[in-house]
Amino acid sequence: MISFQKKMTVTIYDAFGNKIGTKSKKECHQEYARAAKAREPQPFKHEHIGALLIDLDGNLLLQHHDPEASANAGMYDKTLGSHVLSNQRGSAALLGIANREFEIPIAEVTQRELLNIVLKHPDLVAQQAFAYSVDFNPDFVSERALADGTTLQERCMQEFLIGVYDGRGKSRSEGTTIGPFGLEKIKRIAERDPRSITGDLRSILRDYCVDVQRVLETTKHLKALEGIEKPAELVDELHRDDLFHQLIERKKAHQVIKEAYFQGKPQQVKHEHIGGMLVGKNGEVYVQIKAKEKAENPGAYDKIVGGHIPSGDSPVVAAYHEFLEEMEIPVILYDSLQWENVLRTFPESPSYQAICRRPELDRDFVSVRFRPKGDSFLEICNQYWVFGYYHERFRFGDQEAAGIFQFPNREELAREMLTDPLHQYMVSQGWHSNGDREGKPNLVFPDPQKVLEAMKHCEAKFTPDFRYMVDKYWTEMISVEKRFS
Repeated sequence: MISFQKKMTVTIYDAFGNKIGTKSKKECHQEYARAAKAREPQPFKHEHIGALLIDLDGNLLLQHHDPEASANAGMYDKTLGSHVLSNQRGSAALLGIANREFEIPIAEVTQRELLNIVLKHPDLVAQQAFAYSVDFNPDFVSERALADGTTLQERCMQEFLIGVYDGRGKSRSEGTTIGPFGLEKIKRIAERDPRSITGDLRSILRDYCVDVQRVLETTKHLKALEGIEKPAELVDELHRDDLFHQLIERKKAHQVIKEAYFQGKPQQVKHEHIGGMLVGKNGEVYVQIKAKEKAENPGAYDKIVGGHIPSGDSPVVAAYHEFLEEMEIPVILYDSLQWENVLRTFPESPSYQAICRRPELDRDFVSVRFRPKGDSFLEICNQYWVFGYYHERFRFGDQEAAGIFQFPNREELAREMLTDPLHQYMVSQGWHSNGDREGKPNLVFPDPQKVLEAMKHCEAKFTPDFRYMVDKYWTEMISVEKRFS
């Protein structure tokens, strides 16, 4: 595994964007300076990534460089900027610079997801930043003001992101600060003293003004909505073929499903759920303990987060909402390749944020909804699952849960599941068998209807949904170190 902090080489590219090798950052800048002094073309280039963040008051969050810095001393700059190291993807570099240097948790989302989060879930951007990629320029000119008074025009491959963050950033570098500036104010500063802002920041304000303005208009729109009562939470009710049927209040979403179940009729409609699992530094497995007052599965051990997906939210936005609202921990979701790249090249990353894969869909998943009052039922739904790693403590803000329990590893969790009264009852009735299945413990009950029958006679320590999730991710429920050893 490559340590983000120790492996400081970058991949270098020719003028066509072909990889031609690796060099240290210092070697690159020495070669660029030599070529500039000799008035020769820059011999190669490497990758950069940068982000401009905006707060909910419409201020640009700008970095003010240390007056004694070796480059861009005392100048205003974009919020975040970093080289992309060898073997890294830009997302890992952005995650590293944001957390390690400025204590800003960050997640890369789509433009639509960002605007959705700002308008529907503005409390989330107080906990972490969300940004979307606006451009990748394979031949960007990054202007660096050097300490000797000269300016180096460095050609690089540059990705830019724009996003929103309403929390507090703090630089770990002495003399460097991050602070809010109105767009018009920074324009006046630039007009008065063009050398007071970096070339990168000038490029952003010039080339991506439409994207900056769009985010600013969204923050203004949010302000205009203050004081307006929010409507009841709605979910999309879908036909069984996944086509949209109608909007329905979340609290009423199960009514027609329960009626069909109790009447012995096929379920005609469904909705979407999200659920998550987190594994710790040494392979610990975290579970949520449901409050005993809960209507469904009271007191049981369950997945770490879970809930309905509100109408208008993508499964990705719903996952961010559940993790940040229920667990109060920063999180980032990646596709499979990016996820593995971040864990391999920045293995410390789960100490800053939960590092998760984007939601995976189980279409027509059968969820067991046990209700002690006697109206238990089975629900067919579209279930999205999120799996990831997190190495820090939980703050925990879910009022509908009693707490969090940590199993030391998957094997101990499985042993506990085998002693669950529900498991033992299912075996005693011949409805389930012990032993391994496909090289892992046989934890998933084959007949959900039999599970409901058994739950009338004994308590269940674990929800059937969580059992399914353990089975689904069994081979992955190990530490990051073991995963890539």
